[in-house]
Amino acid sequence: MASRLRASSYLEFAGLGAPPDPRKPAQLRAKVRRLGYECEPDGPSWMGPRPTLPDYLPGIGRAPGRPDLFYAVGHQHLGLTLASVTADLIAEIVTGRTPRFDVRPFDLRRFGSP
Repeated sequence: MASRLRASSYLEFAGLGAPPDPRKPAQLRAKVRRLGYECEPDGPSWMGPRPTLPDYLPGIGRAPGRPDLFYAVGHQHLGLTLASVTADLIAEIVTGRTPRFDVRPFDLRRFGSP
């Protein structure tokens, strides 16, 4: 992506077979132009499923019934931003230390799973 600008936006809950909405990339490109960047009105765009949980919180913890399985998922498009703190939390859980933050709100059982 040398010498290129990448812009992303728009989060929506839709079925896997939902068609793309052409208005969304057009609106995003117009916004980029209003910010002063060169951006053609038409061009390539991408649409696809991204990891978003219904309450917009990540899932971080140990899998129930599997003491050797840990998870860190669903960071709502902020995976790179939250990677270091999540890695620290998982490392603390894996090594049996008390995590620096309470991870109970991020346990996937909050959705009613056993």
